[in-house]
Amino acid sequence: MDQEASNAKKDTAYHAFKRNIIDFTFPPGALLTEEFLAEKFKISRTPIRDAILKLQQDGLVERASKGVQVKRFTLAEVIDTYLVREALEKCAVRLCVERADAADLVSIRESVESYVHIDTNAESYFSLNEKFIDFHSQLVKCSNNNLLLSQYGGIVDRIRIINRMHMNQSLSINDVMIRHLNIIDAVIDRNAFLAEALINSSFKRIIKHLEVSIE
Repeated sequence: MDQEASNAKKDTAYHAFKRNIIDFTFPPGALLTEEFLAEKFKISRTPIRDAILKLQQDGLVERASKGVQVKRFTLAEVIDTYLVREALEKCAVRLCVERADAADLVSIRESVESYVHIDTNAESYFSLNEKFIDFHSQLVKCSNNNLLLSQYGGIVDRIRIINRMHMNQSLSINDVMIRHLNIIDAVIDRNAFLAEALINSSFKRIIKHLEVSIE
């Protein structure tokens, strides 16, 4: 097998395995063997081993005595993830104030305004959560800092998993929309101090909820 085909198989195994972790086909704590994974994804064990190694580096799986276990995040790990996320997003809005194109910021605002058209009866909470994560990801992208974007990309899958397990499903769409509009409006107004303060306030609420939810 040539190197290109080998790499393609490794990528396929990695992305398929990660997708099954994020959507909870393999929930936190699940014990999996290389044989099972190879059979499920119809692929040989060599790319499976490579996928396991990469997912270990991502912090999404751990080696177990008989295979691999999907990571179950402790409260300390969850809080640390959100503290890193907060720091990255504060950096992002500061850079957005300095660098972001006005048209891109207006586009983000319009996407937030579209929350009013969301049919909560037709979409699951986790589908909605993807929209909310996308808001923050777009702000990071508008920072025009590739290193920051890479760092944020390194934790966003953890965030998806944590949200699926612990986020407050009673959140009002309208409340989230107002919070997001306040943040993007502060960035549009080039007010970094206010944008950072709003993000700080939001993360305080989230961390408080997580502490109660996990304990």
